[in-house]
Amino acid sequence: MSSNAILIGQRIRRIRKKKEVTQKQLAEILSLSNSTISHYENGSRNISLEDLTTICNYFEVDVDKILGLNRKGESANNKIKLSDDEVILILELRKTKSYENMISNPVNYAKLIEMKTSDYKSNI
Repeated sequence: MSSNAILIGQRIRRIRKKKEVTQKQLAEILSLSNSTISHYENGSRNISLEDLTTICNYFEVDVDKILGLNRKGESANNKIKLSDDEVILILELRKTKSYENMISNPVNYAKLIEMKTSDYKSNI
């Protein structure tokens, strides 16, 4: 599945959790199965336009927000552009226990990685 489907699913999950709605509740609202909501959120199934519109209407969010677009059709966070490899790296990092620490203190983690990388190179 594409990284876009995964990112869209993560945005839906984030909005759903922020509104304190369970997957089961959302499935009932949309007249879908729990597994369909789960597939949408983990990016293993592309979301239909109809379901996307219904989700946006229910949570009162713009489609642009879930698609990660601003009004001009550019990246919502246009400060940086990520390659597919960078997106995959971030998605894999999110699965680790350290991810929350990295997010809360990115500068220190970047310095740690830089230091460990230079230590590794000097030992070769």
